[in-house]
Amino acid sequence: MFFKITPSDGMGDIFNRKRSPRLRFTLLILIFALPLLFTGCAEDDNPISPEEQPVWGIDDSPTTAALSGIWGAADNDIHAVGDSGTIIHFDGSSWSDESGVTSRGLGSIWGSSFDNLHAVGDSGTIIHFDGDTWSVESSPTTEPLAAVHGCAETVFAVGQQGVIVRHDSTGWASIPSGTSFSLWDLFCLSPTEAFAVGSGGTILHYQDGTWSAMTSNVSGWLVSVWGNSASDMWVTGELGLILHYNGSVWSAVSSPTTSWLNAIRGRAADDIYAVGQAGTVAHYNGKDWQIIDVETSERLLSVHPVSEFNVLAVGEEGTILHYRAR
Repeated sequence: MFFKITPSDGMGDIFNRKRSPRLRFTLLILIFALPLLFTGCAEDDNPISPEEQPVWGIDDSPTTAALSGIWGAADNDIHAVGDSGTIIHFDGSSWSDESGVTSRGLGSIWGSSFDNLHAVGDSGTIIHFDGDTWSVESSPTTEPLAAVHGCAETVFAVGQQGVIVRHDSTGWASIPSGTSFSLWDLFCLSPTEAFAVGSGGTILHYQDGTWSAMTSNVSGWLVSVWGNSASDMWVTGELGLILHYNGSVWSAVSSPTTSWLNAIRGRAADDIYAVGQAGTVAHYNGKDWQIIDVETSERLLSVHPVSEFNVLAVGEEGTILHYRAR
């Protein structure tokens, strides 16, 4: 709001009279502060209505197959994959079935853009989406692949028996992992740095072309990993286990649940989600982890925050849990 003072306002001659410097200074402060005060009041008078607040709900799903992976390029371009080659797509309004490229179970999906997606699954299955069509790619392994993730054109997939495969400009190739424990998830920070987790408390760190074991200080199942940076990494696993890495050491943090946490993903250091057994959804706000009440008791297997107010989790029986504005 802009105030124009004229003589007709009864204030225009104030500055023409002889007043003390202190009085003139006080008047100036009051005049220039008024617009700020009115602006603040205007914002407070127009809060977001309850009807506009985002809520957790259940989307109508085109499948009853268990959904194990979800990834989205945008709020209106999201894919999920699951059992028996299930592929479904969300266009911002509804979900549709895009299955058909394979009948093998798919466990994970990731993309660098809307026209460069990879999904992996049973018997070493690797499929690719170019923005129009899904196609099967040649795989260097027959071991089940549990997760896929990448950075730019470098893509990794991990699976049972410690299998790790990598895709670059020459195609897919197996690379040594240094472990025979099954690997369940990985997260790539850059083409030269990534983390993978698995059974037996396994945590692997990829740097400068080599995977090496880290000390996790636990021996149980580690199921999912996500990080904001190399000094801010998170892992979830059996019985509500949550680990944090500060760049030097992995340590357990207080967990709000004893349910298995099957997936963890975040948008920022203070906006992280973990999902798991019996419809468990937990959120980290930068200070502590808290349980969120949701409308499902189905086991949740994957979570993906597409944006601040658009978060999805998928699981058994084709369940699609969706946090968005009503």
